[in-house]
Amino acid sequence: MSGGSAVIDTVRLQWPDVRVGEGFRDWLEANYPSYGYSRKAYSWDLPWEGFEFNHEVLGVVGVKRSRLGDFLWVERSLPKMLHGDNCKQLTMAEAREGLALLSESVVGLLGDFLPDSSVNAARVQRVDFYHQREMPSAEVFGHIARCIKRQKGVALHLTGVEVHQSREVHGRFYDKGIESGNEQYVGVVRHEEQLRGKAARSLLDMQTLKIDPAAVRAQMNKRFEGWPAEVECYGYDKLVQDHKHRGAAAVALCELPQLEPILKAHLAKDMFYIVKNLALEAKRKLSRLDLRVPEGAWVQPGV
Repeated sequence: MSGGSAVIDTVRLQWPDVRVGEGFRDWLEANYPSYGYSRKAYSWDLPWEGFEFNHEVLGVVGVKRSRLGDFLWVERSLPKMLHGDNCKQLTMAEAREGLALLSESVVGLLGDFLPDSSVNAARVQRVDFYHQREMPSAEVFGHIARCIKRQKGVALHLTGVEVHQSREVHGRFYDKGIESGNEQYVGVVRHEEQLRGKAARSLLDMQTLKIDPAAVRAQMNKRFEGWPAEVECYGYDKLVQDHKHRGAAAVALCELPQLEPILKAHLAKDMFYIVKNLALEAKRKLSRLDLRVPEGAWVQPGV
């Protein structure tokens, strides 16, 4: 794996003013007998009914009924729909293909209940744009955490960093292999921006399936405003992976040079010099990585 790409993972689409009545309930019970059903009242005493079921193509499908109207929604990972998992990158062309397939599939399955059966009648409620590439994840997450830990809404985890910026904008940095359980993607750092409402619709137009690459890139790179987007990496992940406990000791020596006399006093002579040489080698391999989404990142298939 090499390079990187940035495009859409999960998208949530909504169709307003659907015709939800006993006919839909009968259809749902006949075709999806194990669907989920919920009923409750909001704090302002607005009752609603909810129907939800999983579909092999559409993902999660739901319907809500209330006095404000009825609407249908679907939420789907486009990479998972097209390729079976959401680790693989898509190009912009594949993202448009996925969006078109999702809309067409909704109309084909539920067109009888939609007031407007055109495939582009959906309203975007959520879209997750992402960029990913191979990086030393521990050092990247450490750099991000140090830079933004005092910002409002920041949550630090062992496997990544989250930023709850607002109701419409949510950022995440995480190791895709650890998150998905796919060992092939361990060490692949994903930067994801989850947009909702107006923020999502400003970058994704379902009428034309237009996705403006420059605008998506600009939105994602806003995340780095006010703090350094470049990080110095020694390759600690690979150092520990290749050399186990010796590599871990070398990492400690790189970060805390004052540990050298303590290590020298407590390690066998041969072991101490192995650790010291590993630390020196790591420093010679110092690289500087720019975390921002580069131009043209989503043109070709990436990691």
